[in-house]
Amino acid sequence: MKYELTTDDSILIEKCLTGEETAWETLITKYERLVYATCRRYGLQQAEAEDVFGRVCLTLLQHLEKLNDRARLASWLITVTSRECWHLRKVTDLTLQSARLEDDTSKNSIDEVEDDSLLPEEVLLQLEQQQQVRDSFNQLQERCRRLLWYLFYDPGKPSYTQIANYLSMPVASIGPNRIRCLDKLRISLKKLQENLPL
Repeated sequence: MKYELTTDDSILIEKCLTGEETAWETLITKYERLVYATCRRYGLQQAEAEDVFGRVCLTLLQHLEKLNDRARLASWLITVTSRECWHLRKVTDLTLQSARLEDDTSKNSIDEVEDDSLLPEEVLLQLEQQQQVRDSFNQLQERCRRLLWYLFYDPGKPSYTQIANYLSMPVASIGPNRIRCLDKLRISLKKLQENLPL
């Protein structure tokens, strides 16, 4: 059976527990960007992020049956990913410190380091909000998703004329459609946030 990214997490988890591979693939695809975004917040390189992603997937698989609040899966994944990133960073830092001590060329410059990074709680909140926007975006009809993608996400930055051609719509209707689609996105996001448990 094929599942959509908009399928409720509880349904996907239930299907995963019965051994449905497509449900597992959908669940992983749904949250892959969230895990990698969390890794980027910790400054991990691609190879490190891939290692963390693999460990997070394994942890999720091991704890799938024990998840108490399936509606908060995104938060749970951010927490697990953050712990994995922190552990990897700690191991890497200890290795680097050890190498520097052996080299005897390092100087104690911890006071010189500026850290303007967000606090972990702020990072968690920001990542949750980004995931909520992604979930709400996926709830939109395809035409709205495509329009908003071309307008705000397409790295090619297409012109209004190009977008009109892609979507077979008049150039003059892009603005009004953009407003309607953003309103739908806003409503979808509000509903999602209202349904989240406190």
